Amino acid sequence: MAKPSPILFEWNGVGMVPRPMYRDRADAEFVKGEVYRLQPIEFRSKKSERHYFAVIREVWKNLPDHYADQIPSVEHLRKWALIRCGYFDLDEVACASNDDAIKVARIKKSADEYVVTSINDGVIRIYTAQSQSAQNMGKDEFQKSKDAVLNYLAALIDTPLDDLKKNAGHET
Repeated sequence: MAKPSPILFEWNGVGMVPRPMYRDRADAEFVKGEVYRLQPIEFRSKKSERHYFAVIREVWKNLPDHYADQIPSVEHLRKWALIRCGYFDLDEVACASNDDAIKVARIKKSADEYVVTSINDGVIRIYTAQSQSAQNMGKDEFQKSKDAVLNYLAALIDTPLDDLKKNAGHET
């Protein structure tokens, strides 16, 4: 289940006041007189996000031919790499047989084309890439996942990461 988006507040010198578009939601979610712990969240850089997606696009355009069927889009590549780098949620389903597991895998794939599945002794493992949305990954976690994915992809196509960044038009 996705985390709810944060409610934005403004410090007025006395207290934290919800921004006008969040007032109704703040009234519904908070109780007057209760104490709540606030922690600042550092926003991610849009430039960093654009850089990330540009490099992934560059890698996808340069994938070896044998990946063509397995990774048909940039989004497939991003989610596939996230899973390979350990940024996934795992669901395991025990089936009566490998044939049943294959049927379950097909159903899961039809529901989410980006999942990666493996089957062993009738047990299907369903790997779903973790969301990198700002609501699900803060600045630091996004940067760690970004670094892991880009390093993995650079190695995958045997190209120095700095060259990929340069070819993608971003040198950050």
